[in-house]
Amino acid sequence: MKDNTQNRVTDGLSACLAALVGALLTGMMWRLRGDHGFGGSFGMFCVLTVLTLFLVWLFPRKNKANLPFVTLAALAGAVTTGGWGTVNSQITGSLTATGLFPGEEAVSQVAVSPVSGIVTMLLLGFGWLPLFGMMFAQYFSDRKYHVFNALESTAVFYAARYLFKFAAAPAVYRLICPQAVKLFEDGLRAYGVEQTPQSLLLKCMGDQSKKIAAVVNGEAMKIKIKEIPGGRNFFTCCAILGAAFGALVLILYFVARFRDKKGAAITALVCGAMAAAITVPDTLFLLKSPQALADNKWSLWEYATGFLFGLFTLLVLLPFARQKLKNNVTLFELKGLPKWLKKAIAVISFFGTFCLTPVMVVGKRIDVQSEKAVLPATIAAGVIALGVTVWFTVKNKKTLSPLGKPPAKAPLACPVLTTVFLLVYYFIGPARALEQPLNPVTIVMFVSTALCAALYALLAARLNKAAQTK
Repeated sequence: MKDNTQNRVTDGLSACLAALVGALLTGMMWRLRGDHGFGGSFGMFCVLTVLTLFLVWLFPRKNKANLPFVTLAALAGAVTTGGWGTVNSQITGSLTATGLFPGEEAVSQVAVSPVSGIVTMLLLGFGWLPLFGMMFAQYFSDRKYHVFNALESTAVFYAARYLFKFAAAPAVYRLICPQAVKLFEDGLRAYGVEQTPQSLLLKCMGDQSKKIAAVVNGEAMKIKIKEIPGGRNFFTCCAILGAAFGALVLILYFVARFRDKKGAAITALVCGAMAAAITVPDTLFLLKSPQALADNKWSLWEYATGFLFGLFTLLVLLPFARQKLKNNVTLFELKGLPKWLKKAIAVISFFGTFCLTPVMVVGKRIDVQSEKAVLPATIAAGVIALGVTVWFTVKNKKTLSPLGKPPAKAPLACPVLTTVFLLVYYFIGPARALEQPLNPVTIVMFVSTALCAALYALLAARLNKAAQTK
């Protein structure tokens, strides 16, 4: 079969520009994720949508990625988003109990090894985006993958994740940070709960928001797991260990099941990039001065995590992008489906990727004083966005894509969506651009926005020029 590799990044300067643009894009989006309206798995979907659009445009593979691929790749990363809660501060050698012991007025702090914090953060990052890594492993792989292979691999990841989380994670976390486990045991005793941390983890199916029966001073009561000292940390870290083990099994599965060492390597490198990216900036929590940076260390950690993940991801994928592929196969092809179903999938993919996320963020960020207008305004905006999507889909009958072309041939898709998110971040809800005096995070965001726009334009111009000279 004809080679389907189109390597746009052909020289060192373009590679450097690509890595820097990817870092700035992801850094800004990760900071947005930490702001009101963007949080949780939904915010991670926003981050990965922008990054996926950039990667697919930068490293096009003929017929490999359609619009559903972009949507599903971002969604695959969003659903595995990890939780950290109390983990960030462990690098300082101190762990917060998060819950009060009976009779206490202030939350206790427990001395722990800073190494335990580093190890836990690395494991958190490693298990954060394994399915996102899997999607790009399939994208760059020579092997022909079907959508059912992705579903099969996802099932393997979750099976390994939950098996390890409930069966082995409690014992492993005791080895990593025994003080944290003892804190939870002390908290359970203080509230008259006779169960062990592991049995409680299984009984509550890992849900730290679940209430359990407790006794304080002879009085029966109900209390959430996360309100018991050490409970939030224990449940979170068992989930972290489960996800990291699931990622490892997924990587090995690529080799054992599909005989795809390249796919396994890409998945492992993406997981490793995330592990390093979320751990290195954690040193910001050690900052005591200058005061301006110390006061904004959480937001700076968010930005730095995204910046490094974007940078590391581009660096690990560049060598694979230069390799020639021979299997010309669409990962999520729509062949054989009725035309009406193809149109429906195109509409859902575009609407979910480009319309739903901005509409939901705007709805969440509208001033509380306008709370009564939020729901009607959000619904109205959603209906309008859906109507525009359907109209563009019908208009582009050949491609069945509201973009009018595959994502790899739509260089404006990424910057336009990023601009929408940035405008929402700066000017709607908590208006960061209008806060005075400007804090260090806002200054970083302003500089990043300007620099990213300039470098993206320069990169696009270089890639277009290189393509014309071929």
